[in-house]
Amino acid sequence: LCVGDILEINSGMVCPADMVLISGDELSVSEFSVTGSNDEVEKQPLPEDVQDLDEVIDPFLLSASQVVKGNGKALVLAVGSNTLHGRDTYFEVPEPFDLLKENIKLASEFSFRV
Repeated sequence: LCVGDILEINSGMVCPADMVLISGDELSVSEFSVTGSNDEVEKQPLPEDVQDLDEVIDPFLLSASQVVKGNGKALVLAVGSNTLHGRDTYFEVPEPFDLLKENIKLASEFSFRV
């Protein structure tokens, strides 16, 4: 699976990547695994001639979200650790003490250069 691939989207599947819906109708997804919300989210294909972004219904499918209803085709925008879900999964938060040590190190290096 690579950025730029076009995938068939079917009811029941889990989205393997961050994508934009380019065709299809009456598509809805559960983004619970990404956002924690139990609500189904309606998706519509991105229009070819977008004039007003405020009138566009969300065309984006997030990695790890589940298609609840509908079918379509989507263009892959990001895969793996580059997806929104992947960044949350792979991002390591440093221990507070390690962060403090790093800040002290940077501060001391800066003070010697001034």
